[in-house]
Amino acid sequence: TMDDAREMVVAAEGARRLLMVSQNRRYMPTLQAFRDAVAGLGTLAGVNCDFYIGHRVDPGRFVTAMEDPLLLDMAIHLFDAARFVTGAEPVSVYCESYSPPWDWYAGHSAANALFRMTGDVRLAFNGSWSFDGFPTSWTGRWRAFGERGSAMWDGARAPRVQAAPGV
Repeated sequence: TMDDAREMVVAAEGARRLLMVSQNRRYMPTLQAFRDAVAGLGTLAGVNCDFYIGHRVDPGRFVTAMEDPLLLDMAIHLFDAARFVTGAEPVSVYCESYSPPWDWYAGHSAANALFRMTGDVRLAFNGSWSFDGFPTSWTGRWRAFGERGSAMWDGARAPRVQAAPGV
């Protein structure tokens, strides 16, 4: 929680220690370009993010034992990227995580989430660490919808923008 985070900052300062959180994706030039493209869309209605990588790790690694490895170890970075791209903060979320029958994780490796964010922006997330075929990049596949058109980003190359009629 934010209260926990503030307490950690105070404790680190009191101990004269550096407290650091790495969200290095915010420094990716292509994510920054997508953010700039989204800013040009005017008022946003929503953003979609898909993430699909059949992530096979050695059994016994911490991630295979987690309750919700996709959400806790991976998707959290995509959720932060959505905050960075939209400039909006989450207000509420509905999420279901689950495991397909062939899953090799102890916990749920797939999830669907719908966030309501400030400015009434919606973020729809769909993802899995156990679905094979047509993988996305590690930064996901994105589409944003605004009053002036749409922007798409495959998570690797430069984003694309298509203007609304008359724009």
